[in-house]
Amino acid sequence: MAGAGGAGIGGGVEIDGKNVTVMVMNVFKSFTLRWWQGSLFKFSMVALGIVLGATWPEIFRAWCSALLVVFALPAAYLSWVWWKQ
Repeated sequence: MAGAGGAGIGGGVEIDGKNVTVMVMNVFKSFTLRWWQGSLFKFSMVALGIVLGATWPEIFRAWCSALLVVFALPAAYLSWVWWKQ
């Protein structure tokens, strides 16, 4: 890849004497889901957690209390926000 130096995100790059535009996916962009899409995402994450926990229980056993805290703090915060609205 000749002449690729100095190219920014989504900028032009010169390859073999041709100017090529490089498109970079922004994984931090905002988007909106419908209720059923959000439910589908949550269901898939729960299924992934069950599969990982069933596959490697000895790995997660040592982290059980830390994972409980990681669950409890955001759950308590989201419950508080939901209650206030």
